[in-house]
Amino acid sequence: MFSIWSDLTDGTELWSESWSNVQLSSGVFSVLLGSNGSPLDPAEFQNDPTLFVQLEIDGETLSPRQQLGSVPFAIVDERKNELQDLTFDGTNLGLTQSGVTVDLASSDNQDLSLSGNTLSLENDPTPVDLSSYLDNTDDQQLGLAGETLSLTNGGSVDLSTVLQNKLIVFVTSVGHDGNFGGLAGADAFCQSLADAVSLGGTFKAWLSDSTTSPADRFAHRSESY
Repeated sequence: MFSIWSDLTDGTELWSESWSNVQLSSGVFSVLLGSNGSPLDPAEFQNDPTLFVQLEIDGETLSPRQQLGSVPFAIVDERKNELQDLTFDGTNLGLTQSGVTVDLASSDNQDLSLSGNTLSLENDPTPVDLSSYLDNTDDQQLGLAGETLSLTNGGSVDLSTVLQNKLIVFVTSVGHDGNFGGLAGADAFCQSLADAVSLGGTFKAWLSDSTTSPADRFAHRSESY
């Protein structure tokens, strides 16, 4: 009978497994603990850094117990060395194994960018360093294409629902005589200037005519522009 205890002499029995007909070779035996019907629980090694194994032969308990070395504790490291998956729920970006999420709810009027493992939003002075969340993974790499954030072998998430409502106002540096040919022409003029500097999105001129005003033509929000 093999058992694992929390103390050298007393303590609590945390695990046990029975073996029979163990073969000796020149007084030496070898068994793989946890492979004979009682699997080892990695949680036991995670919670207590000092554990001891006890051996009982034909009803006689051998003493003293032997302290476990580093090999059983590698079970815990093996669990941490799992691939992580990206998750996205509403505005929360997360990694499955880290249990940590990043709230992207304040991303209006900003563009998402990725440099190494640092995720940032335009005009936001506080970027998010994701490197600590990626520790102990199997060499996974973050990637950003447009508004899609991906993790090697960990899936991808579409962040467009967070970023799609950004609102930008700009003043043109190009003069015009005012003859736009109606609101549609003014909108086309603004759109061409925005496209020229790769602002992205749809832009309209902040103008009105005899029947329509910006209050009718624009989608208004309580957030700042």
